[in-house]
Amino acid sequence: MALMKERGVTAELLRPEAAQEQFPGMVFTGPVMFHPDAGHLDADRTVRAGVDVAVSLGATVVEGKPVTRVEQTAYGVLVQTDDRSFSARCAVVAAGPWLPELLPSIGGSPRMPRSWVTQQQVFHFRHRDPQAAWPTMVYKEGIQLFGLPSGADGGPVPAMKVAQHDGGTPTTASTRDGRINPTSRDIVTSWVSHRLPGLDPEPAAEGSCLYTMTADEDFVIDRLGSVVVASPCSGHGAKFAPLVGALVADLVQGGTAHPRFAFRD
Repeated sequence: MALMKERGVTAELLRPEAAQEQFPGMVFTGPVMFHPDAGHLDADRTVRAGVDVAVSLGATVVEGKPVTRVEQTAYGVLVQTDDRSFSARCAVVAAGPWLPELLPSIGGSPRMPRSWVTQQQVFHFRHRDPQAAWPTMVYKEGIQLFGLPSGADGGPVPAMKVAQHDGGTPTTASTRDGRINPTSRDIVTSWVSHRLPGLDPEPAAEGSCLYTMTADEDFVIDRLGSVVVASPCSGHGAKFAPLVGALVADLVQGGTAHPRFAFRD
């Protein structure tokens, strides 16, 4: 709260009774920080809008071509896919959970902060009252969970997507199995049953996603020779996409990495 006020962000601390009155589909046992200007974006539409803007500015988009190697050369960078290669003076590698597998070819492994990949489970729950208003929410008390309105992956609307932020299963991008961890399902459905009585506690849909985690849950955005590595890690990078884009663009043009996100020697 203090930091948000210092930065001029509107927020207030609600007593449980006031929060209950505002969000009757939820149960509160302690004070709640409420940020009235918070919201959410449709991830699929947001990514597509970004790609469309890039194309309108002259970018060539190649989809469905996994990158197998990113090699620095005397002239810049050579990017290899399964059937062709691309050369450039500078490349931005924003490979998410595939980054650890590409790092050896870039030559940056010794300088990268330690990171690992986990598979997380997400669940979608139907509204008991289709007209009820639901906030984007974060819960951190023993376990860490988050919730927001479901997108296309939640099936027919309205539904809420609820997932555990911690407790992921270690894996790699290439070896993930996509199987839902029953322990995570039990944790999330039990929490929904007790804390979100406005939702049907039986998941209407479920799926998995990947996190690239760092020890401090911070980002890694720095330049190594002709390669800019952009890894907005730990499950929250998408929220900072405009800022990350600006930092990456600055590095491409010869700028210096922000000390908070720089490689470690």
